[in-house]
Amino acid sequence: MRLLTLLLLLLLPSTLLADMLIQLKDGSSLRGEVLSMDNGVYRVQTRSLGVITIPAANVQGMLSSDAGAATMVQPVPAAPVDPSAVADITTRMMQDEGLLTSIMALQSDPAMQEILKDPEVMKAVQNFDLEALRNHPKIQALMRNPRVQAIQGRLQ
Repeated sequence: MRLLTLLLLLLLPSTLLADMLIQLKDGSSLRGEVLSMDNGVYRVQTRSLGVITIPAANVQGMLSSDAGAATMVQPVPAAPVDPSAVADITTRMMQDEGLLTSIMALQSDPAMQEILKDPEVMKAVQNFDLEALRNHPKIQALMRNPRVQAIQGRLQ
């Protein structure tokens, strides 16, 4: 579970900062960069309104443009992610320069780059769907990567 949390930390920045067309359940839509999603509320940076908050319950879906192909992301209730575990891992990463360097190097790994291009994986990441991530073949292969296993070892 710790490693999946780590993978979410690695993958989320690239998905959250993407320009998204957010379609609301009332039929309206807006465009912006999703900055975060916390406690069921999205923080979105828009050009005209600045930073706004949108309850996830009001979102019909999000349309992102990844690798030239539009992908509709349907929000689903997030699987419970232990906030203290995420905070612990984040703190440890920031305090360990070697670990942080290893994680940053992993982001340029070809296997990681393939994962970042996979709309199915990105949807699971955006929705914190740990079960889908745990069962995805690309994630399973990444978990066997010696570099990922070394990072996991340093986190234990």
